Amino acid sequence: MFVGGLKHKEQKFSPNLAGLNSTMLLIAFMSIMIPSMFHFVPVEHRGNDEHTLSAVVSILLIGTYLLSMVFSLKTHQHLFKESEDEKKEKPHWSRNFSIAVLILSTIALALVSEVFVGQIETVAHQFGLTELFIGAVIVAVVGNAAEHIGAVFFALKNDIELSINVTAGSSLQIAMLDR
Repeated sequence: MFVGGLKHKEQKFSPNLAGLNSTMLLIAFMSIMIPSMFHFVPVEHRGNDEHTLSAVVSILLIGTYLLSMVFSLKTHQHLFKESEDEKKEKPHWSRNFSIAVLILSTIALALVSEVFVGQIETVAHQFGLTELFIGAVIVAVVGNAAEHIGAVFFALKNDIELSINVTAGSSLQIAMLDR
């Protein structure tokens, strides 16, 4: 929003989409906090209850995420569609060319990821970084760098709705599916 605001005086976005994203982020946050709080409650003979609770919450999160996709893409898509006069540009690439670029990008990403994972242990050892820091900060930032750059690019093109959707969607996928 900040970068888009530097270039454009006004930015518009869908309150429906913002509401859906903020609700889903709140659900994800609370679902992560419940098993965490359970861990600190002193209960004798807890056994595998903590792991069971975490597994159940994970399954519920995946289900909630899938239902939100059905909600926004099927049952209530009219709430999230742009009107015809709001559409800014037509696609420049054909569908087949886009699929080819996607496949090649996926292959390139797999190769780069392999090199990244191979080098991260050496760098971590040299700088004395913990596994928690590497996983929570380094991998998260590097892994989502393309999405962050894309969000800034869309904000510069005055498509703040897509920018918000990219960043919120990325956070939702991490919070709801990476458990």
